[in-house]
Amino acid sequence: MSLYELRKSKIIHADIKPDNFLFTQDMKKIKLSDFGTSFTVEEHSVEVDYLVARYYRAPEIILGCDMPVEQRYGIDTWAVGCSLFELFTGKFLF
Repeated sequence: MSLYELRKSKIIHADIKPDNFLFTQDMKKIKLSDFGTSFTVEEHSVEVDYLVARYYRAPEIILGCDMPVEQRYGIDTWAVGCSLFELFTGKFLF
């Protein structure tokens, strides 16, 4: 739901990692936090390379690809996948 709402609002979080997930005590709800490095999709920032934590950085950022606006949401999608892998296995994906 968080990724859906971010896309609907045209916002890229750019710092999704397990540290930024907030769980309720019963572990039934998860919220995304720490929007300090987020930016709108229209903004194109060179600093995005340094905003995303290394273990959750998408390949297109690592390779320095210039992404069309529609593909910039993939940064957060990749980070969520890496974060879920870490939460379930206790290991970094990359």
